[in-house]
Amino acid sequence: GGNFEKLEVAGNGATTTINDTIDRVDVVLTATNSVGEGGNIVYTANLVDKNGAPVTNITNPLTVTLDNGQTITIGVNQSSGSVSVVAPNDVYKGDQTVTTAIKGVTGGEHFENLVPGTTPVNTIVTDTPGTADTTTVTLTAPSAVNEGGQITYTATLSNKAGTDVTLKLDNGSSITIKAGDTVGTVTVPAPNDDVFIDKSTQTVKITDATGGNFEKLEVAGNGATTTINDTIDKVDVVLTATNTVGEGGNIVYTASLVDKSGNAVTNITNPLTVTLDNGQTITIGVNQSSG
Repeated sequence: GGNFEKLEVAGNGATTTINDTIDRVDVVLTATNSVGEGGNIVYTANLVDKNGAPVTNITNPLTVTLDNGQTITIGVNQSSGSVSVVAPNDVYKGDQTVTTAIKGVTGGEHFENLVPGTTPVNTIVTDTPGTADTTTVTLTAPSAVNEGGQITYTATLSNKAGTDVTLKLDNGSSITIKAGDTVGTVTVPAPNDDVFIDKSTQTVKITDATGGNFEKLEVAGNGATTTINDTIDKVDVVLTATNTVGEGGNIVYTASLVDKSGNAVTNITNPLTVTLDNGQTITIGVNQSSG
């Protein structure tokens, strides 16, 4: 056109530089909202632009590391990736919340501005009906103590207490295990020191266990048994007599049982016979301290 005798194109064309603008791509983490104990929590990492539209990864795989140690790979020509994690199955009553966040992203050098999301995601893990997990409590004590000593009873939980646990023992004592702990103790006197040959055993059991917020709390074992070792205590047989008496009067000889402190000791088993060098005998009967 133009009605020119001759029209020619001059030069090498027109060149325009298209300046790159920095566009942000966010890595957004999502998770399963709610799951039962032992179920699967699915974490998904998504690439999105400023408008929330998916962005396809076109060059190298991206690795998204979560703060729970898991990793998600967003492959080439993908806009998201996922990983599945087993939800915790604990021993406590009630639901729990599992919170996870992005720790870091690697392999995104080809993006102009790749920004890992900082908002944590929450998953509610609900108690699964009919699948109560058992926590046990066991009572232990020293295998042996001496008469008049002390016995320390120790209660041990197989899991940490969610709330304070109170245990009642059949000797009238109680043990408290504080929330967050697994062990509690109580110390009681051993049977009193006495003067008789009477080595024995003492067994104490848990009669009631409350608290802890456990799904199921059971007492394990048959209690704690302690041997009470006999200690050797001296008993003296002390002879006394009438201080003075007239000719033909009666001299009364008395044999008395006394302990190291001079206190009377009662004979509890068999009669005792005390023979004097004048040929006489004295009997100290059962439940008597002298004769």
